[in-house]
Amino acid sequence: MLQKIIIDILNYTILDQNNGDIILKKNAIINVSEIQDIKNYDFKKSSIIQCSINNKEFVKLKYNQIIKQIYELIGDGVKIIINTKLNIKTIQKENEGFYYLEKLGISVQGVDSNKCLLKIVNQCKKNKFSILLKIKLINNNIINIII
Repeated sequence: MLQKIIIDILNYTILDQNNGDIILKKNAIINVSEIQDIKNYDFKKSSIIQCSINNKEFVKLKYNQIIKQIYELIGDGVKIIINTKLNIKTIQKENEGFYYLEKLGISVQGVDSNKCLLKIVNQCKKNKFSILLKIKLINNNIINIII
């Protein structure tokens, strides 16, 4: 009888040995529940696999898209400004990396994935939103952020 082998490819990296052989290397799965622990990892060139905020699954899985959706959930430009250390203007500005959110009356400067992730988690924590993020790093390790 043939035995089926099922591999969860998300949790493994396939290493081609260039001789016809392949090796499956199990990726580390790391759970993070504190904002300060996020700083221990580099999220450049990472990809978001899953995101839910207040048990609502997000479809657009890019850092900047997620923060924009969080800002819409907050719905208050003043509250957003109070809870961030990043560069936000109360005028319409669409140069020097800024984009304007008309509904909130604020212009937000784009940042790299590391800063954006901290901004996402910080805004969720300050506004008492539950967040689940599953992120695959460039080294294929998986970071689960649950706050």
